[in-house]
Amino acid sequence: MLNSSYHADVDFVIAQEMARARLRRMPSHEPFADDSISAQKLRLDSISHLPHELLLHIFRFTVPPRYQHDPSVVPGPRNPWLAALRTRKALALTCKAFSGPATEVLYEDIVIRRMGQIPALARTLGPFPSASGRDVGTLVRRLRMDGCVVWAPCAQVVREDLRLILHRCTALRTFSFHPHPHFPLADHAYNDESRDGFNPSWLMQPDPNDDSVGGSLRERLSSSLRILDIAATLDGRLLIRMQWFLSAATNLTILKLGPVDPEDYSSELLDHPPLHLPALEELQIYADQDPFQHYICTRWVLPALTRLTATNCEAFPEALLHAHGSQLTYVHMRHGQSHAWELPQLAALARL
Repeated sequence: MLNSSYHADVDFVIAQEMARARLRRMPSHEPFADDSISAQKLRLDSISHLPHELLLHIFRFTVPPRYQHDPSVVPGPRNPWLAALRTRKALALTCKAFSGPATEVLYEDIVIRRMGQIPALARTLGPFPSASGRDVGTLVRRLRMDGCVVWAPCAQVVREDLRLILHRCTALRTFSFHPHPHFPLADHAYNDESRDGFNPSWLMQPDPNDDSVGGSLRERLSSSLRILDIAATLDGRLLIRMQWFLSAATNLTILKLGPVDPEDYSSELLDHPPLHLPALEELQIYADQDPFQHYICTRWVLPALTRLTATNCEAFPEALLHAHGSQLTYVHMRHGQSHAWELPQLAALARL
C-alpha cells in the first residue's frame, strides 16, 4: 500500500513538472489550446489535493462576522447577509472537491425567516441519519428564527417539523428566537379555522416528553447548546416556563432575554427552587423591573458570570451587581430614556 501510494505521488509530481516545462517553452504570443487545457487541469488537480480542513478554513472566511449584517427581512433583498448566503450556496455547487467543506459551511448557520423554510429543512434532515451520506443534522451549529410567522392552517405540520429539526440537530450550539413584532406570541391561533398568523411559543412550552418541541429544546439545553437568545417579551407565564428550561442548562455560557411585561409578572417565581447556571459567563437582560431584578438576585446562582449587560436601567442596579458582580470583568448599562445618571450614583462600582 505504501509503495503504491508513493509511486502515485511521484507520478503526480513528474506530471506537474512536465506541464510546467511545456508552459515555460511555449511562446507567449502563440498559446496552444492543449497547453492551456493542461494548465487548467493542473490547477484543478492542485485544488482537489488540498486537505478538507484547509478548504473548510478558507470557505469560513467568506462568511462575514455576525455583527456586520442583519439576517432579518428588514434590510431588503440586497443586504450583506443574503450576499454571503449566495456565496456559500455557490461554493457548494462549484465542484466535487468543494462539495464537502462548502456544505459544512452552508449548514453551520441557518436562519429561518419564513414558515415554508421549516418543512424544507425538516425534509433535508430527515427523521433518521442517512446510512449512505453525510448526516446534515450534525453540521448545524447555529439556528435562528427571525420574524417567522406561522399561519393557522399550517400550524400542526410546522410544529411537528420544528420538533424534528431540534431533535436532529444534535450539535446545535446557538439558538435564537426573535418573534415578529406585529404578531402575537401564542401556542396556537386564536381561531383554528381562521388564517391568523402568530409567533409560535411552542419552543417555551414545558413538556418533559422529548417528542415535543419544548422537550426537544430542553434536551439541546442539557447537552450541546451554549448560547440561548430569546428576544420575546416575557410575561409571567413565559418566565415560569423559562425557569423549567433553564434548570437543564448546565452548559449554557451566554443567555440573552427580552424585556419583561410589567403588567403580567408572576410572584410565583420566588417559590421555585434556586436556578443554578454554573457555566454562564454572559447575561443580557432588561433591568427596568424591580421584581424581576429581585428574582434574579435572590434565586439565581451564577458563579462564573464575567459579563453583564443591563438595558433600560432607570436606576443604578446596585442589588444586581452586589449579588452577581464579584467576578465581572465587563459591565454595560444602558439607562432609560427618561433618566440620566449622576456621578455619585456610580460610586457603588468601586465596591465591586
